[in-house]
Amino acid sequence: MRLESITYALLFLMIPAIDMEANYSRDLAFLVSTPGDVRFSGQGKLNVWRGLVPLRSTRHDVERVLGDSKSSSPPDYVYDTKNENIIVRYSTDTCSRAPNVEWDVPINTVVSITVSPKADLLIRDLHLDLQEYGRSELAHPQGLIRYVSAEDGVQIESKLQDGCEVVMSITYTPTTKDNRMRCGFKNTEE
Repeated sequence: MRLESITYALLFLMIPAIDMEANYSRDLAFLVSTPGDVRFSGQGKLNVWRGLVPLRSTRHDVERVLGDSKSSSPPDYVYDTKNENIIVRYSTDTCSRAPNVEWDVPINTVVSITVSPKADLLIRDLHLDLQEYGRSELAHPQGLIRYVSAEDGVQIESKLQDGCEVVMSITYTPTTKDNRMRCGFKNTEE
């Protein structure tokens, strides 16, 4: 797809990542060329959204990309754009200062990013290899399906609607390689 052919809008826009490691291989980027034509573009690391990376980006980075949050219930902050609702969870303390902290990162570091598209987006339009994801259908609410790749740090929730799976949200989380940053992590390979 040529850049000139994008006529409608960018649903999810990728910008240069902040403090990214060199081994990132894919980004989730969704390009919209017309209201009904969504394309998935895989480049860079999967758990990167608009250049924001869990455990590497900060609140300052998020606000540079999305502006101020519209509401909050710490540690979760809500951001709103024309095409999506976003919830960013930030770290609230460090391992050495608080017993119930999961990640050994500075305060106000992004822990997860949940993006909910405002327009219908079908799972099939993501063009993902869903065999690389664990799939579970939840009993309640009925028709809710979750795809998870802990290795890539991506969780997709969808709902069955008229025989199709419609994306409800995509959550970007730390990857399995990030486990070394967990509080209390013991590296057994040393």
